Amino acid sequence: MELAAPRTVTTLLFHQVSDDPIRSAHGEDNIKEPWVSAAQFDALLTTLEGRGYTVIDLETALDALVGKGHALPPKPLLLTFDDGYRSALTAATPILRKHHATATMFFEGKLTGLKAARLDVADLIAMRASGVWQLASHGWIGHGNLPIAADGTTSPYWYGNLMWRAGDARLETLDEYAARIGDDLHHFRTTFEPLLKTRLDVFAYPSGEFGQNGALTPGGNPQTRLEAGHSNSRDLADIFTRVLAREGFRAAFAVAVPGAVHAASPQDGPYTYPRIGVGSHFDPAILDTIANDGIELPEITSDDSFADCKALVVAHRDYLAASTQRAELFDIGEDGRRHDTFELPALLGDRPGRPALISALVVHDGDVRIFQQAGWWPGATAYLTDVTLTPGRATIARREALPPNLNWTVGAIERDGKLVAMTDEGRFYDVDDARGAPLFSTALASGDRHERYAGLAIVGGRTFVYDRTLASLEEIDARGDVVATRKIGGDIRSIAAQGSDRLLAVDWQNARRTLRRFSLAHE
Repeated sequence: MELAAPRTVTTLLFHQVSDDPIRSAHGEDNIKEPWVSAAQFDALLTTLEGRGYTVIDLETALDALVGKGHALPPKPLLLTFDDGYRSALTAATPILRKHHATATMFFEGKLTGLKAARLDVADLIAMRASGVWQLASHGWIGHGNLPIAADGTTSPYWYGNLMWRAGDARLETLDEYAARIGDDLHHFRTTFEPLLKTRLDVFAYPSGEFGQNGALTPGGNPQTRLEAGHSNSRDLADIFTRVLAREGFRAAFAVAVPGAVHAASPQDGPYTYPRIGVGSHFDPAILDTIANDGIELPEITSDDSFADCKALVVAHRDYLAASTQRAELFDIGEDGRRHDTFELPALLGDRPGRPALISALVVHDGDVRIFQQAGWWPGATAYLTDVTLTPGRATIARREALPPNLNWTVGAIERDGKLVAMTDEGRFYDVDDARGAPLFSTALASGDRHERYAGLAIVGGRTFVYDRTLASLEEIDARGDVVATRKIGGDIRSIAAQGSDRLLAVDWQNARRTLRRFSLAHE
């Protein structure tokens, strides 16, 4: 039996390769200093080769992401460039040749040939014939400013906002937005496809903005992923993707901001494949944590930090996650976005000013059972709380203190008709027994192994735990004996089952909160 990560392609986003970069007046995809020197670019490719990455071209990547083509190498890597800076041709091309690598250039139509630092048509023709470059669309306007209010306010996110129509003293309608975006995409293709004699049917959103970041909520931080505030309407993303399909685009690439990145997977496509932005401060070590299929748990706490999620469960098609700090549950969709928030202040009743320490969730008869760890302060108590969730509201049905032997629960399941909890040293207990009767322990459990284990799940009738010391997923039998072991790197804090053959894991590595998904394939 093997643990296999689903098909993914790590996709990097570059802008300039230059020792004297041009600083743009517009936002650069939230990437700090979005350029690398020639030496940095060369060194990065050398490092990635040493880490086992293999560069593939755009067509190979897209075929793989839609389930076509040949098998990919173990760590496939796609290199992309945005905007159309000439340094990509002059400085990056020889380095790409040195490494036998290819790259894709998403260029802006309007600025082509208008500035010395930008590619002109002759450059694009040379790139097309080079065998190194593939060409694609960054839109005709690209990073142009757009009027968005009567007071003259403009936004650099031309594709992610409704335009202010001064003559009509109003914002454009959604239909007018669709027509404007469609005209832009159409103009780009009809202008450059005849000149370059190639189809330009793959798109990259300028600054990664396509209306997915709705209006900023009161008190929201504009730097956070889900409250970016870059759009004046919440209804544009779906319209944009429909326009892309109508105009014959077969794929589109977005941008994932630092702290919210993952490798492109079939679940992202075909119009929101993510890319990891590379700038002068890029650390390639981050790629080791995103090679698996997954989504980023969103920035969902009021202080704009990631939820310290140690509790996760699948409910219907969505995920329920909990903050260990705040007394909150979050309904999270497949896209990593928060659909609903459930506040439970009663969970802090006897611990004011202390963390909630929610550590495990179990779905039972439509309700959710919430485990809280006791805490390290004098008189701390562990609790089990049953809640019923309705849109925007959590109603407590029952709340009871747990016996001291369940103070440090890290996972819970229903098994053989019993509610079973596991503590962080690998001991299992019958929660329904008033005393928390011990059931069994893992073979490695002992009193001096505090915080060894994290998470408990049943997948396809088999019971799994995660051993943090060995960085491995362990299948155990009814006596706690390990019957199979599979390595999973990272800093795993919770696991959960999704269906009969998929395992979910919450990874805290590099201060990020990634929901990673694994297939449990039979021999």
